[in-house]
Amino acid sequence: MKVLTFWVEGVPVPKARARTVRTKTGKVVSFTPKRTARWENVVRLVAQAACSAAGWKPTAGAYEVSIQVYPARRAGDADNFGKAITDAMNAVCYPDDKSIRKLTVERCDVGVALGVMVRIARVAA
Repeated sequence: MKVLTFWVEGVPVPKARARTVRTKTGKVVSFTPKRTARWENVVRLVAQAACSAAGWKPTAGAYEVSIQVYPARRAGDADNFGKAITDAMNAVCYPDDKSIRKLTVERCDVGVALGVMVRIARVAA
């Protein structure tokens, strides 16, 4: 079983609901809030660097993902933190997050550190 582990430093941001607005022309547009999008970009860049350093390619198959979240405060649900992180790693660490067979998200104590520890393992299907 091949394993990829990396640390994402920074204040973790839970996935926020997409915002839907109507433009001046009446068109309805949905978008990811900027704060969530920035965090997902940070996770994506760190994941890309970790994959490159380890020679990790997003191949077809099943994956197990373990995430430890070290938040700045107690706000945010574990599943929302996990969603932001797994979405950010799409096509970087695995082809699509539907490839994840098992997902574990743990919220750790506030104040220990600020960031996220990610462990991804390819498993037999």
